[in-house]
Amino acid sequence: MHRFCTVVLIFCLSIISGLGDENKETAVKSAGSECYGCENTLNPNRPIYREMAQEALKVYLRRVGSHRLHQVVQVERVTEQFVAGEVTRITFTAVPSNCNNVDLVQPVDWSNLLQCKLEKLIPLVLIEPETKVSCVKVRL
Repeated sequence: MHRFCTVVLIFCLSIISGLGDENKETAVKSAGSECYGCENTLNPNRPIYREMAQEALKVYLRRVGSHRLHQVVQVERVTEQFVAGEVTRITFTAVPSNCNNVDLVQPVDWSNLLQCKLEKLIPLVLIEPETKVSCVKVRL
């Protein structure tokens, strides 16, 4: 336990000693591998982000009353930020489809392309995650 407290104390002192620097972000980054509180860009090709986008798209389509099948065709950008919990932001594109299999997506109308943004907050305390999703039609 004493060793753990010593390590934590050294870590905290290294952060505090860097707070007087002109570039606080650099000081915080030097204490760890990422900037805590900053928005960090993640790999949009990970399957979990496509799944999150597809679930958010279903929520959006239910909310607007659309019964048309849509598929996510591309996850463009993913960021994560640690604030009062973990916030994941995903920007993705969806298109109406006649197929429910993501590997066999057959777009039926490219003129109804949707550009969507998902923001999911998983709070530090044990309450339900908060999900916000919005989409706009893209004019081609």
